Amino acid sequence: MSRTKIIISAVFLIFAIVGVVAGVFLVQRQQDLRREAAVPGGQATIEITPTTGNFEAGEEFDVKVRFNTNGEVISGISVRLVHNSPELRLQNSQINPELLATGSWSCPVQPSSQQQGNSIFIDLACINTSTGGFTSTGTTDLVTLTFRASTVPSVNPVTMSFDNALTVITQKSTGDDTLLIPQSTGTYTISSIPTATPTTPPDNPTTTPTTTPTTPAGAGGSNPTATPTMTPTPTGSGTPKTTATPTSPAKGETTSPTLPPDVPDSGISTPLIMGAAVGSVLLLLGLLLVL
Repeated sequence: MSRTKIIISAVFLIFAIVGVVAGVFLVQRQQDLRREAAVPGGQATIEITPTTGNFEAGEEFDVKVRFNTNGEVISGISVRLVHNSPELRLQNSQINPELLATGSWSCPVQPSSQQQGNSIFIDLACINTSTGGFTSTGTTDLVTLTFRASTVPSVNPVTMSFDNALTVITQKSTGDDTLLIPQSTGTYTISSIPTATPTTPPDNPTTTPTTTPTTPAGAGGSNPTATPTMTPTPTGSGTPKTTATPTSPAKGETTSPTLPPDVPDSGISTPLIMGAAVGSVLLLLGLLLVL
């Protein structure tokens, strides 16, 4: 082989080695830039709200993505959310109607879910087509995402965060990413639906009613037989009068008035005096006979 051919072969070999090294370096550099798409010195911010929550399996709940350009003029937003629970599914999404009402915003990439292993990715991209771009100094809602877990996730609580490489807020003037590296995350605990425990009614034994006699009040708690008392009905005022009911005599008989029985006299009567005198005489005769 001539010397010229050796030199040419060596030059081609050197160029091949340099090309391989440069290619590896550039690929690695591109991966580093992609991994650090959000910049430490960025002005715009993005967040998830609420950051925590407790929900039951089968219950739907909303998660909002909000952003703030902090005075920077932007032309678009790209978002990738990632969480670690395949059981948690995206049910619905709604772009902020106030943004869409301006006519300057459109979202060619609507929220959709993709699964890779046990990770779920949700992508969204919106652009502002106005010549002046969009700027804000306060927090603005971007999208409301509705989630639902039909069962308790195998990884619980569910952690949701931003993919720093694919979450970008583009500056209008330069086209550079102006998003500060997102730190916001959401942590959501999914619990099982409580099962109602049936209440067992108590046993219903057969109850034999017991009749307890009611004893009217009386002396010594006895139950004396009540003796009816006849109460005369007064006629007018004063002493009640007794009205005698006449009995019609039989034909041919003489009617004799019914007289009340004799009432004995009280005090010293004549028979008593006579008895006492006779007794005294007899007592005197007896004494004479003894003497």
